[in-house]
Amino acid sequence: MYQPLDDESYHRWLDEKETGFVINSDKPLTNPDYPMLHKSTCGHINDRNTPNYTSANYMKLCSADRQELVNWAQKDKRRLKMCKNCAP
Repeated sequence: MYQPLDDESYHRWLDEKETGFVINSDKPLTNPDYPMLHKSTCGHINDRNTPNYTSANYMKLCSADRQELVNWAQKDKRRLKMCKNCAP
């Protein structure tokens, strides 16, 4: 699992992992109902014209393995939602 620390490294990861997955969550982790799982190609989390993907009130957890992200949410007792746009 990878947690990019800036938008540049986040977009670089997306470019390298076209079949990967991303959890978008609040930062800090305060809302247990927030995290949403996306495919790395989803327009909701992959638009180079949108700033502050990782530096504002959001964080990204990235993985080539969908189950790794599902396990993170379960371990952290977070209710993981699935993006209706990309249906991961």
